Amino acid sequence: AHPFDRRQDLECRREAFEYYRENFDVVIGTEHGNDWGVDLVDYTEGAAGGPFHWEKQGAWHSGYYTRPTSREDYSKKYLKYGVGYETSIPLWQLVYHDCVSGSYYWGDCAGFHYHVAPEIADRKDLFNLLYGTVPLFWRSNRAFDWPTNKDRFMESYHNTCHFHEAIAFDSLVDHRFLNEEGTLQETRFSSGGFAAINFGEEPISYESPDGEKLILAPRGFFAKADGFYQSRLWKEGMPQTRIEKEGFVRYQSPERTEIGGVDFQGTFTAFKVTDSRWQFALEDDTEYRIDLAQLTGWEKDSKLTLLLLDDLGKTTQFSSPNIHDGDLIIRTREGEDCFALVRGEIPTELVIYPKKEIVQPHEKIVLSFSDPKARLHYTLDGSEPTVESPLFEDPFSLTDSARVQVRPFKEGAPLIETASKDYRVAHTLLKTPVIHGSESAHFIETSVEGYDQLRLLVTDGGDDCWSDKASFGDPVLIKRDGTEISLSDLSPNYYFLLYGHLTADKRENDENISIAGKKFEKGIGVSSTAEVIFDLGKEYKTFKSYVGIDDYNSTTPENPLGSVEFIIQGIKGLD
Repeated sequence: AHPFDRRQDLECRREAFEYYRENFDVVIGTEHGNDWGVDLVDYTEGAAGGPFHWEKQGAWHSGYYTRPTSREDYSKKYLKYGVGYETSIPLWQLVYHDCVSGSYYWGDCAGFHYHVAPEIADRKDLFNLLYGTVPLFWRSNRAFDWPTNKDRFMESYHNTCHFHEAIAFDSLVDHRFLNEEGTLQETRFSSGGFAAINFGEEPISYESPDGEKLILAPRGFFAKADGFYQSRLWKEGMPQTRIEKEGFVRYQSPERTEIGGVDFQGTFTAFKVTDSRWQFALEDDTEYRIDLAQLTGWEKDSKLTLLLLDDLGKTTQFSSPNIHDGDLIIRTREGEDCFALVRGEIPTELVIYPKKEIVQPHEKIVLSFSDPKARLHYTLDGSEPTVESPLFEDPFSLTDSARVQVRPFKEGAPLIETASKDYRVAHTLLKTPVIHGSESAHFIETSVEGYDQLRLLVTDGGDDCWSDKASFGDPVLIKRDGTEISLSDLSPNYYFLLYGHLTADKRENDENISIAGKKFEKGIGVSSTAEVIFDLGKEYKTFKSYVGIDDYNSTTPENPLGSVEFIIQGIKGLD
């Protein structure tokens, strides 16, 4: 028997929490949550879901890093009490909402249900909004899968997080069922904020605490707090979403309409970065007409520059905005959905994009200057750009490594010094099919003649990087004279692993590399997603290796853990 009783165990746990709270500036959390620790922790994982997530019926078990594979994985108790709006009462939040934040379990968050039961994912968001609780996000393939379903990921964020920011430290003072079916529910918070949810599949009438008579859309909502407004109402026969707070708006409509001075269809999101900069997240292939005075409060004669941004918020292109009668008109194209509007003078900047050094043959190179009226001339042969050099008009791609040099001109005179960027083009020499755990080692061989570098890429097989311990068994480079050298005897020029370690000849457990029982004396071990680059110096002609999921995963035919894809590329240096 354990020497501690339950009381001693409780006291020991509290001492541990107290130690970290007093000695480290950290956010402290615990699993599921208990009232004896509320004064010592900041969040609890699992408190939002109740005890029925542990009901394992099929392959799914929400307490672990798995997701449902079919609707058969949901037990009757889970459907009735875990996500049943008719039977759910937020007792924990009614007592402790102002003390500690609580989420669903990682395997029970909205994203984990999205692929099998999207209506349950929606319901998770509605519960979080109603109870003023925080969502739990995974960007992995097992959840919403960023960036494949980034729009649904961001919808979950916007529909839950803004309201939580407004009432996070409030007490939850009331929860009500407003109809017999339980589809219409309302909560109220100590600061005066409130939320109403329609869990049903039909529009429903609702009168708010401040007397507004509204129609909530199916799976709709209406929430208010100090300086905050959020709704998904039924208007003109369709759902319309509106979220507004200081410096932020988000509107959604399935058909073209006007909300808050924005004429659009789809989704419009805008937020204030500084007094002179707003950013927009838009949809592809859509036209937006934005009343700038209503959105930003700027004077109509302001000097404005429109920036096209990449997914990291980096500027890829400058342009003069299309302004008509005080409205900003943006027509998006495929892959162009992030913009910034800047008021006043902007720093002189010449952009050569993408920022990375290694590109694929199909990737486009974009040149842009902070003065959109300037003409950009460029070269690829190392010579200095002049007005006689090619004029940049459209994005272009490179077939071989090159130094891109560009200089802006106006009326034939250069405006600034030449900017340059070296690009190395990676040519794909070989690509395996998706390889799963327990598969026999695959033999690969490809010519690397004429290339200066060998680039090894290992990507996940489309189901996240979980258990993706991949290995190269007996990887060999063959010189022109026929002599061979093991790749594991060379030091890489560069490597990156999303997680885990790069190993040579052994795995992390100090055992030999092994694929489906086949052991290798020499080899390289990685985990997806991985990139490893070796210098070749043009003295090698062939690369060969065995590849597969390493037995380090304890993978078996009955339990084939992991799936990866191997990509072998060659890179030529600049001439």
